[in-house]
Amino acid sequence: MGVICNGLQKSGVRLLQRAVELMGWTPAPDKFSRTVTKREWRHEPYGPGFCTLGEHEVAYTHIPYPADIGKHQFIGIIRDPRNVLISAYRWQYRHNPLTATEARTSLEHMMTPRFFMRASQFVDWPRHRLVFRFEDMVGPSREIHVQVLADILEVEIDAETIAAQMIGGTRTYQPQHSRWQDIWTPDLDKRWKERGGEDLVKAYGYTQEGEEGGVEWKR
Repeated sequence: MGVICNGLQKSGVRLLQRAVELMGWTPAPDKFSRTVTKREWRHEPYGPGFCTLGEHEVAYTHIPYPADIGKHQFIGIIRDPRNVLISAYRWQYRHNPLTATEARTSLEHMMTPRFFMRASQFVDWPRHRLVFRFEDMVGPSREIHVQVLADILEVEIDAETIAAQMIGGTRTYQPQHSRWQDIWTPDLDKRWKERGGEDLVKAYGYTQEGEEGGVEWKR
């Protein structure tokens, strides 16, 4: 069946798609993801039949909860929202690096109501669908999670090889993963909490220190 890799922008959906491709799936034409994205921009509902993938195709999407994806296999991914914010900043300024002071100012400006509203739309996916953590999929134990993914898709794989090959090779890949702890300041933390960031981090199952929380995710 077709596979949809879904998550908030800069959460690792292309990484997830890359892993599925290495397991034998064919990437869907770019127009598929563009069509789904345009539906979102137009605030059109995600009703039955809004997307159709080939039998062995995989595509990435950024579909908020809830949505009816039909008979496709849904695989989601989440990431600490602070790192989502920083990754979005790094991508936006990838051709025009800023000083540390300028970067922190830009991050404050990116903590908009739109960002928090958008991030909150993906909080409920893990409670209803199969969802992985970005931190697990790039961490030293990612081979274990790759094998879980293969078991869900019912394919025989060499998890060690795929775990080694899945990092990189996508259009939005950045060699150094974003770590909010490397740039966060008391002022940034204050602004983050004032705008609801503390509640958002907790809702995603992370702690304020950046470790994974105790939320049980649907497998």
